This record gives sequence, C-alpha cells and structure tokens, in this order.
Amino acid sequence: MKARIFWGCLIAYCALLIAAPFMPMEWSLHAMFTIMPPYLMLFPLWLVAIVGFARKETWKRASRVAVGVMVVSIFTLDFRWSDGRNDVEGIQVMSFNVLVSNDSIPELANFVKKQEVDLVFLQENSGGPGKELRAALPDWHFFEAKKNMIASRYPIVKSEAIPLCSFPKTRAILTAEIDAHGTRYRAVETHLSAPQMSALRGGWGKVMGDKVGELDQIRQVLASSNLPTIFGGDLNSPPRYGLVRALCESYTNAFDKVGTGLGFTYPAGLPIILIDHLYSRGFNVLSAEVGPHLGSDHRPLLARFRFPD
Repeated sequence: MKARIFWGCLIAYCALLIAAPFMPMEWSLHAMFTIMPPYLMLFPLWLVAIVGFARKETWKRASRVAVGVMVVSIFTLDFRWSDGRNDVEGIQVMSFNVLVSNDSIPELANFVKKQEVDLVFLQENSGGPGKELRAALPDWHFFEAKKNMIASRYPIVKSEAIPLCSFPKTRAILTAEIDAHGTRYRAVETHLSAPQMSALRGGWGKVMGDKVGELDQIRQVLASSNLPTIFGGDLNSPPRYGLVRALCESYTNAFDKVGTGLGFTYPAGLPIILIDHLYSRGFNVLSAEVGPHLGSDHRPLLARFRFPD
C-alpha cells in the first residue's frame, strides 16, 4: 500500500511539472510549478534517488526512475545554438536591472560604448548608474521615472510614465517614441513584480492577481500604438510562466527566436534562470545574448533588431 501511494505521488508530481505551463495563468498551481526552473523543481527526485540507492528494492526501483527523469530534465535547460546574425546593422538594445543599492557601475558606460548599444532599458536605477550614463553619453537622450530609465542614441520625441498596477507608487511602465533617422519606433520598458515576494505579501492569490493585472496592463499599453515596438525589462518571470508565454502569442521574444546559450540572467554570479526579456513587433530579430557580470545581481540581456526590408 505504501509503495502504491509513493508511486502515485511521484507520478503526480512529474505530471504537474509537465502540465503546469499549460494551465490557466489564474491557477495557483501554475505559478508554483513554473516560477522556478524545472530542473530545480526536480529537487524532490534527487532526494528519492539519494535515499533509494541505499534502501530496499522498492526504493531502488524508484531511484532509477528518479535518475531517469533528472537526465531527461537536462533538455529543460533549453540551450540554444544561435541562428541569429551579428554582422548585420540594426538597433542594438540592452535591458539591465542595475540593483537598487548600486550607487555606481563603472563598467556600464564602457560596455554600452563597446557593444555599440543604441537603446538601454534600466531597472532599479537609484540614480547613480543613470547619472553615469548621462555623463558618459552627453549626446544621448534620456527618460526616467520611478527607478526606470530609457536611454536612446536617437531623439525621444514623446514619452510617458504609466504607474504599474501592482506597484503604482514605486514602479511604472515607460514608453518612448524614438526617431531613428526619420523612422519612428516605440520603446516600452518596465519592472514587474516578483511572484515570490507577492506570495510572501499575500499568498498565491496575490501572485495571480498581480501577474494577471500586469499582463492585461502591458497588453493595453502595447496595443495603444501601431508603431514598430521594442518591449522589455525585468519581468521576474521565466520562459515557462504564463505571462511570458502569453506575450509570445503576439510579440517575438528575442532570446526564444535567435538566442545564444542558456540565456540565464539571474543571479549574476551564478545564473540559473532567465527572468529578463526583450520582445518586438514590427522588427526582424537578428540576435540575442546574455552579457557579462557588470556588478549587479542581474546580467544584461542584449538583442539586435532591424526594420523589415
């Protein structure tokens, strides 16, 4: 009887891992089984394997199954061989959470120059990193509000800061219309809530309310203009999470399309998850990659876009 219960629980757990991304975003199970990387969610199977190799026959059989599932989980890492092109001119975009406690990131401006970045999205900008960019790039154009910043090589002709529904006092969705040599496009940048923090503040119901509200608001903002659009920022959501998948229905996720490597951006010292994203509409995506450790708790995400021919 105990063996049947054990096998039932093991099978149910694996089934939930597989089914979670396809559940409605409003379900708490969806959040619980998609906000963590799937290989970390397999931690209980590691325990089964460790215990099983030292126990009776039933446990040994279970441990073999657990090891098999963990081997299969390697494919959830979603390593990508780039089919993008870096040798074609386009708009180079960088999204970077600079960590609110950082008063200075000396390497940031030099990195922007070296990578020939044209558009920068900053999150958690407490003032210092943004000021350093302004000082190092005097010919650039800037728009910032509530610790978010858009910095553009080309003129910003129109801008707006829209309070984020989940954190209206401290976070915003920034929009900027940019004139790139007579061709206008729209840049939209934000910093969304972290599901883990929402759960601590009000349980999984709080998580779902925050994320569903943020998704609806983002869709409304993006739909308010017909200009070609680049959208991104720290979305605090991995690729399996419903918000990321829902946006992919209408917009191209740069790393998903032409990314190189694993794409992990957090934590910077030993990245294990991709929670920073760049999307586009009305552009061809040429390349996408994760940058080096520059002194924040995130690594920057870079992507190159080009107007259609």
